[in-house]
Amino acid sequence: MVKHYRGLLLILILASNTLAFSKDNALGIIDLSEKIIQVKKEILYRFNEKGFGFYDWSDNKLKIFNWGFEVEKAIPITLGEGPGQIKPFIFNACLTGDKIFLNGYLEKRINVYDGGGNIVKTLPIDISPRTILIHEKNLYLFNSTFFETGINPLIAVCLAPDTGRILKEIRLKDNNAQFKDLYHDSEVSQRLYRFDLGNDGNLYILNMGNSTLFRINMDGEIIERIVLPHKFRMYLNTQKNGTEILQHIAMKDFYNDFVVLKDGIYACFFKTTMKKDEKGKSLIQTFLIKILEKGKYKQKVFDGELKILGEHDNTLYLFSFYDYSVYPVKPGEWK
Repeated sequence: MVKHYRGLLLILILASNTLAFSKDNALGIIDLSEKIIQVKKEILYRFNEKGFGFYDWSDNKLKIFNWGFEVEKAIPITLGEGPGQIKPFIFNACLTGDKIFLNGYLEKRINVYDGGGNIVKTLPIDISPRTILIHEKNLYLFNSTFFETGINPLIAVCLAPDTGRILKEIRLKDNNAQFKDLYHDSEVSQRLYRFDLGNDGNLYILNMGNSTLFRINMDGEIIERIVLPHKFRMYLNTQKNGTEILQHIAMKDFYNDFVVLKDGIYACFFKTTMKKDEKGKSLIQTFLIKILEKGKYKQKVFDGELKILGEHDNTLYLFSFYDYSVYPVKPGEWK
């Protein structure tokens, strides 16, 4: 049964072509292991046409790479709880003009730095953002707990980067039935949503729990619902130890990452295979999905866990946290 929303709601069940692609025979691999020494797994920063970045824990610097894969800036940033510091690690990073906007994991503040790493100011915020993005020179903060409110939930807030003034609140027009508090646990649910903002001016929310991608306009109307091709698989084990509740989450098959680019929407699905490494750990494959029009998609299969760095000069780049290598995907490889 399909629930109808104000505005246009399209439902797409995707059909695909698949192309296998192994790291062993990949061409044009770029090795960054001599330029970054120690980064936190899963954490990278996309700066669109300006490049991408990582926080290198070996020298406490935010390293900004250009699309020539050279370190353009290495900016000292101290992690901690003091003035001008980030706690517990840099979760979001944005560049606009000569300023750098950094946010600690679910912290209700954004620190603003100059190009030398000097603190300029701190912007207090009312929500704990899961994702912070730049769009048309403004900051968009995606609410990490938007699913907790059943009626007109706050999805995102648009801020003026110079003052932190709220320019717009984006609330879902209908109720929150499509975005449930999964597993009845807010902390678990926060991990199961991903966000992006396209050049078309629409918001995108990936519900990992049901492998569905939503396109939402700036008025909060759901205008497209795309059911993605691979199914989510996760095991949650909850145990009580006295007054403490311990949770063990085993993510098996899930959409780890997605991004809206100029030529379409890309998503990375992590699939746990039956194969084991020498330590007995299950091996992972990454299914890179390219969503096409009219309910179709194409995919490429990679060995290992890869995330999307971004797109430049008609090439999509993926990154491996295992060996700090970059894998280019050319448009012609999708045909």
